[in-house]
Order: sequence, then C-alpha cells, then structure tokens
Amino acid sequence: MGISEVVAADGRRWTVRRRFGWPSLRRFGTDETDDSLLSLSVGVPGTLGFVFLVIATGVAFVLPIFVFIIEAILVLAAVALLRETWIVEATTTGPPPERKAWKVRGPLSSKRAVEQVASELRAGTPAEPERGEVLPTD
Repeated sequence: MGISEVVAADGRRWTVRRRFGWPSLRRFGTDETDDSLLSLSVGVPGTLGFVFLVIATGVAFVLPIFVFIIEAILVLAAVALLRETWIVEATTTGPPPERKAWKVRGPLSSKRAVEQVASELRAGTPAEPERGEVLPTD
C-alpha cells in the first residue's frame, strides 16, 4: 500500500503510510432483529419445513457473503477509477507519541504525498503534503 519508515531529524522513528478512506455504506450494531424467517418456518409441517429451514439458512449465510464480495469489488473499482479519498498518515511512538493525517484524492497523489511527508520528516521540516487536507488527530 505504500509504507515508509523514516528517522526524523530529532531521532524519532516515523511510519508514513496510506490507506483507503472507506466510505461508510452500512450501519453496524443495530439492535433490530428480523424474525421474519423464523415466523415463516413455524407451522410448516414435517419434511417440507425442514427443507425450507435448510434452504433459508443457506441463503441467510451465503447471500450476505456474496453481497459483501460484490460491494468490496465495487468499492475498490470506485477508489481506483473515480479517484476517491486516500488517508495519508504519519505516526510515531515518540517520545512524545504523535499522529498526523491528511486526506488526499487519488492513488498517485497519495503515493507522492507519502514520499513527500517521509522526505520532510527526514529533513526536520514540518510535514505537509502539497495536495492534502489536514485531518483532526485523536
């Protein structure tokens, strides 16, 4: 992905890397439960009910995996083709520990930003990529 390890002028070791700025397409952690499949299988007699339950269980496990794979392929294509946002971050364990991050659009610009930040840290100058929007740090 583009990771660079550098030693800054002050002696601290920095890790500079880039990663996708993943869009939040799904909501996780909802407390809603969907009992519709369970309620459909109740009251269906004998073997037919068992077959239906096996098919419904298979669909319940296979369909989300299939949808996730398709989503992942589409997101990766969007990142590559539509020049989505990448996060360039520089971290050090210190002392003192520090983290800096920038939003950069496009894979080539983010690769150049990693090289630029690493070079500036190595030289002891303030790290600021040319094409980057500063992100708040924790």
